[in-house]
Amino acid sequence: MTVRVMIGPSLKRPLSVGALRMALFNYAFAVGRRGSFGVRIEDTDQARMNAQLLDDLYAMLEWTGIDYHEGGVKGGGCGPYVQSERLGHYREHAGALLRSGAAYRCFCSTERLAGDRERQRALGERSRYDGRCGALSPDEAAERAAGGQANVVRMRVPQDGAGEILVPDEIAGDARVPLSALDDQVLLKSDGFPTYHFSSVVDDHLMGISHVVRSDSWLSSTPKHVLLYRAFGWEPPVFAHVPAISRGGWSTPVRELRDQGVPVDAVVNYAAGIGWQPSGGAELFTLADLTAEFDLKAIRRSVRTADPNRLRWLSGRHLRRQPAQDAAEALTPHLRALGLPVPPAERRREIVELCQPYSRTYRELAEQHAYFFRAPQHGPQLRAELLGLAGLLGTLSTALAQVRPFTAAALRQQVQAVTQDDAGGTAALRALRLAVCGDVRSPNIFAVLAVLGRAECGRRLAAAIGGSGAEPAAEPALSGIGVHG
Repeated sequence: MTVRVMIGPSLKRPLSVGALRMALFNYAFAVGRRGSFGVRIEDTDQARMNAQLLDDLYAMLEWTGIDYHEGGVKGGGCGPYVQSERLGHYREHAGALLRSGAAYRCFCSTERLAGDRERQRALGERSRYDGRCGALSPDEAAERAAGGQANVVRMRVPQDGAGEILVPDEIAGDARVPLSALDDQVLLKSDGFPTYHFSSVVDDHLMGISHVVRSDSWLSSTPKHVLLYRAFGWEPPVFAHVPAISRGGWSTPVRELRDQGVPVDAVVNYAAGIGWQPSGGAELFTLADLTAEFDLKAIRRSVRTADPNRLRWLSGRHLRRQPAQDAAEALTPHLRALGLPVPPAERRREIVELCQPYSRTYRELAEQHAYFFRAPQHGPQLRAELLGLAGLLGTLSTALAQVRPFTAAALRQQVQAVTQDDAGGTAALRALRLAVCGDVRSPNIFAVLAVLGRAECGRRLAAAIGGSGAEPAAEPALSGIGVHG
């Protein structure tokens, strides 16, 4: 069997972690079996859809590495791939069901249906349509419809009392549902648009979908879908209902995570890891790992939760694993978003390499280590502390001006010599961090100084000493002698 799967975003909200999870499972299943993965836009609920979310959907699929094979902006041989452009298909197939007697027109008003539901609730009965219009003759129904009377098309569920529907499922297992548990669902609404139940069955058949991989929130509706396949005389696809995410951050938009600076590998790992794990039990995996190992039967059947704390952990781990050059490129949009200057690529790589162990996201790296990109501001509290360190800073400024080459090892050795302390002098380290970084926390301060370079360090030390009211050290106190020279 050639694997063909399709996701059907509804454009009611931005692509979420939960929706990404389903897209990843479908994509990995298709790619791992050399099949086809497509995107079909389900926009039949016109009142709730937001067409502006279409660009967001395609952008987030591209960002996460999901390269769909057909549909979307790529098109293909089974188009159109937007359901509102397929209304003719739905009307044609609804007509076929009407002619065969597997469906009928319903003319009941909204008020009557609401009254029926209210009475059923008062009696403690399950809400369902009573089938009244199913008794109309085809000729009478056709005449009323031709006269302009509003109507919907409903499926006629066989009510022989003993029948049942077999619903096989690759994940949930087989289930048998009595026909008496089903009601005559609406297939085609009065505005001519289909319901999800009808459109998904028709489209999956016409597009040759082999497997339907979706949330188990649709499991209770699947008997109706199987019944539709039976009414058309079609072979149903293989169903695989993935346990839904019960709570947590499943509804978080993927774009929001990207804008927060979460590495893309962490987002993929987080979404797909809710219910699935590589065979070896590895906590960290990438999209390539997912497509290489994914198996529907490996999805855990227990209901899973989305844990934001786990996302933060995964984010930090993936950031540290990323090659510094790639991380430096990914950092760039976050620097711009924060209004920070963007250094040349090699300087960014050096900064990222130094800060990766201390950051969980690109945004956090940029915010917490902003001193790499612009000099710190000396507020009143910092100026007061620098005032008490002015003498020590003057000594350090003079000593560091003599260091050549301006490397972390040479800088450490010089500070140790000045302070006569193998640890580099606790007070000296604190003074350098405050003057250069504006904070007592930083990566290895000698590595920070080396990355910033001689000229920039000279400017910052001079500003710190001058801002404290003390006299700056005598020349050549780290004046602009090149960047690293």
